[in-house]
Amino acid sequence: MNFLKSLRTQSTYKGYQILPDTHGFDRFQDRLGHITKYIVWNDEGVTIFALAIAGLEWFKIPHVKESEMIDKAEKAIKNTIDQSPLEFHKDYTFEFDAGPEEFIAVNNPDWWKEFGRQKYGR
Repeated sequence: MNFLKSLRTQSTYKGYQILPDTHGFDRFQDRLGHITKYIVWNDEGVTIFALAIAGLEWFKIPHVKESEMIDKAEKAIKNTIDQSPLEFHKDYTFEFDAGPEEFIAVNNPDWWKEFGRQKYGR
């Protein structure tokens, strides 16, 4: 698999600014898998979205390119915004499920407890 990094830019959706924190999916340093992060804010506050793909999940769907995974990640963010106003200073975490080929919300995953604390001091 070729995990090309492409420059991604900030976008706006329903009054929220959505800024990718990376240029694609980065590898976890301590486990098999990938992660991408977004900072999302409006005039009321800011929050973080972290979306992970377990190492073997991506192998189940070799036909899906990184650009398509980014689209799926951004769809998960927009779906969350559509459901209700965001809670600020909350970390929204998702894991990819190759079955339905979408990101599923998860609460307090181990990968984010470790990574989030290191990078974001949470």
